[in-house]
Amino acid sequence: MAIDLEAYRSAMGSALRSQGYACVFITTVAEGSPCRVNYATDIMGAVKRLRRTSPVQLLIQDVLWLPDRGMAMMIADNLRDNLGRHYTAGGWLNLPAATVAEAARSAAVRRHPGVVTFTHAELTARWAHEAEKPRGRKRARPSKSARMAAQAAKSGAWCPGCSREVSGVCHHFNCAIGPNGLDAQIARGSAA
Repeated sequence: MAIDLEAYRSAMGSALRSQGYACVFITTVAEGSPCRVNYATDIMGAVKRLRRTSPVQLLIQDVLWLPDRGMAMMIADNLRDNLGRHYTAGGWLNLPAATVAEAARSAAVRRHPGVVTFTHAELTARWAHEAEKPRGRKRARPSKSARMAAQAAKSGAWCPGCSREVSGVCHHFNCAIGPNGLDAQIARGSAA
């Protein structure tokens, strides 16, 4: 199944480029064999250059994203070394693209065991999931003293104006709601 590269024209592609991600991608002809292994940081540009020099229509069969260009280059070189006996003229592999894609994933696990990699399908699924999340301003969690004051105000043991423990009415001079506070002055009409 060929991959539609339009997804990389969106914010997802620019996010991958800005974070320094690189990919190993498998290019094939319509029949699925032969195929070719490439790596790039800008998949759109690399595919455009390949298609410009090819006499037949090229399809992208699989894409494996890695967090670094050097890692992608090592995986592609490792595949070229391991599959060398299957190479034909022009750097094409005489193997089905699905077989080479699986070899790329296993080479990534072997060469970089702790590194998180994403296939095209995994990346677009994650990106779609992130896009579904509501965007907007997140409300910050109240501070511990504000949470304690709100809880105490419900129970009547803390003054919600100054967050101090009170028994009855707060008489703290900075409290906005005490008998001498701003709320009381406004009620008496003496606030400026």
